Amino acid sequence: MNSERTPEDEQESVGASLSSESTASSESAAEAGPDEVSSPGVDSGAASSKDERSSKDERSSKDESAPKEEKRAEPKKAKPSPVLPSAAPASAQDADVLPTAKSVTDDVPFDWYVIRVQSGREDTLSSKISKKLQLVGHDRFVRSVVVPKQKISEVRDGKKRVREMKLYPGYFFMEMQLVEEIWYLLRDTPGVGDFVGGGAKPIPMTASEVKRLNDVLEERERDEPPEIKIEVDKNDTVKIKEGPFENFEGVVEEVHPAKGQVRVMVTIFGRETPVDLEYWQVEKV
Repeated sequence: MNSERTPEDEQESVGASLSSESTASSESAAEAGPDEVSSPGVDSGAASSKDERSSKDERSSKDESAPKEEKRAEPKKAKPSPVLPSAAPASAQDADVLPTAKSVTDDVPFDWYVIRVQSGREDTLSSKISKKLQLVGHDRFVRSVVVPKQKISEVRDGKKRVREMKLYPGYFFMEMQLVEEIWYLLRDTPGVGDFVGGGAKPIPMTASEVKRLNDVLEERERDEPPEIKIEVDKNDTVKIKEGPFENFEGVVEEVHPAKGQVRVMVTIFGRETPVDLEYWQVEKV
């Protein structure tokens, strides 16, 4: 006998079917495990990370492909003009370049200059400079290279002798047309210093200085007896080395270079007595 299905029975059947499908879906998800379940959040982060790496790779490739800037070579500095170093600022006149051997004219005067050299080597270096000027053919620009001296008479070990004494130790003098080549020749010679006077550019001696130098050189040429060098001065205490007053001590009262004598006040029998002696008979105490 067939029973008829009511609308309420059909609704209960549909609800049971939906319930069983939901339960089956839940069980299959549990059996699949956590590794097989995809998370929307994780997929989004991975995509973002890939995008950043891709962007960096693109920038790196652009940098590598961009042409590198080449360093420009710095221009070479021009050779400085021949001027001497000086602490004082050079004026516009000092900054003028010296004439060269090819450009010098007869209008350039022959002037006297003072050059510093190593003390004790004045004769050696002045002679060396003269020879170098001859070798390079620039001696036509130089008239004189001198080391001023004076003849001195002195006594050593009881013997009188004459010697030459340098008036300006550490210097020699040149009369010349100063050209660039001579400036470099002097500068490049070991033992030779710079020019005396002036700032950046060498300045020649004045007329009065040249006159005094010429007087010294002329006096040297005269056949006059050498000047006697007396190494004691007035009021010096001295000891007598020879003669009847040997080993006496006294005080120098007068000095006579022309005669080569000194007057010494010596105490004899309790009284001061003036005694005239040769300059070599006394020595400083």
